[in-house]
Amino acid sequence: KQWYQRRVRGTAMDLLERAENQIQGAMKLESQINSKDTQNRNLLQEKVEDQKKIIHLQSQLIEKKQEDVKCLQETVHEEIKTYAETLSTSCAKALTPKKLENVVKKIQDAEDRSRNLIIFGLTEENGENLNAKVGEMFTYLEEKPLFSTPTRIGNSSGGSVRPVKLSLASATMVSSILVKSQRLRQSNIFKSVYISPDRTKEERIVRRTLVNELREKRKDNPDLIFVIRKGKVLSV
Repeated sequence: KQWYQRRVRGTAMDLLERAENQIQGAMKLESQINSKDTQNRNLLQEKVEDQKKIIHLQSQLIEKKQEDVKCLQETVHEEIKTYAETLSTSCAKALTPKKLENVVKKIQDAEDRSRNLIIFGLTEENGENLNAKVGEMFTYLEEKPLFSTPTRIGNSSGGSVRPVKLSLASATMVSSILVKSQRLRQSNIFKSVYISPDRTKEERIVRRTLVNELREKRKDNPDLIFVIRKGKVLSV
């Protein structure tokens, strides 16, 4: 019986010791876990603080950018205002009512001229039907444009043939007829007819100079082909 009691007591002590060891192990493990949790929390807190600092710096940068943009806008506004005031003053001095009237008149005149044609070399007789002659010429060019009543320019003087002036509906139609006008050279009736735009006096002087240059080049270089294109005499 005593032996049995000692055996039971020894087993109980072993179990108690094991329990104490397990409790100590559990407490140690809990301490480690708590320590890791603390480290993790500290690390997380550091990251949060770092992120706050970054956000704060970004906010400061945005505010600075906004201040710079505002300053730039104010500067540009002042520059534009100054330029507008200067331009307004300059225009007011430069464009007097008389000058403005002349500018408008020139623009209107150029627009009207762009729809006109001048026909040179069209035979002239007393009591002629000029509408019919012009219509026949357009038919040869395979064109049927609407045109104003054609008139002879200048006073009749002996045997000279006066040019004919007329207006078409648009500048586009004028361009189309001018392109086709070279076909008149192949006609027995209209081979001496020449069609040109309605040029100003200054433009006629420039054109006359170009034509004289063209003739000289053709004379000096009979084997080459020369044309007047974009205000220049060119070899093609």
